[in-house]
Amino acid sequence: LLDLAQQRLAAGDLAGAQNLAQQALDQKRDPGRALFLLAQVATLNKDVVKARTYFERTVEVARDPHLLAWAHIYLGRISDLQEDREMALRHYRAALAAGDDRPATRAAAERGLQQPYEPRVPRP
Repeated sequence: LLDLAQQRLAAGDLAGAQNLAQQALDQKRDPGRALFLLAQVATLNKDVVKARTYFERTVEVARDPHLLAWAHIYLGRISDLQEDREMALRHYRAALAAGDDRPATRAAAERGLQQPYEPRVPRP
């Protein structure tokens, strides 16, 4: 179910991904991953309030170091965008402490520590 939700998300089918992730959450199938997918959908829908809530819930229930680290990175980025640098720094540090040793994860967290997050501006 969650693999299918991930595929729908990658294909740009946000509603489909959201429905499948919500089903998985309702069925208590890997709630950390389901919440993370719901947070990603909310992010892509530019719903910052829902995204923050889902990422915070991911941090509360996930055991996977990769999910934990990325939930903290996204929370750090949201905090940066809301100009709460101290909170952002706490999340980037928590991301590094989550135990995900993948280079891309560490690089994203370290970038966040070095400078506030700024979204990429789409090219015209």
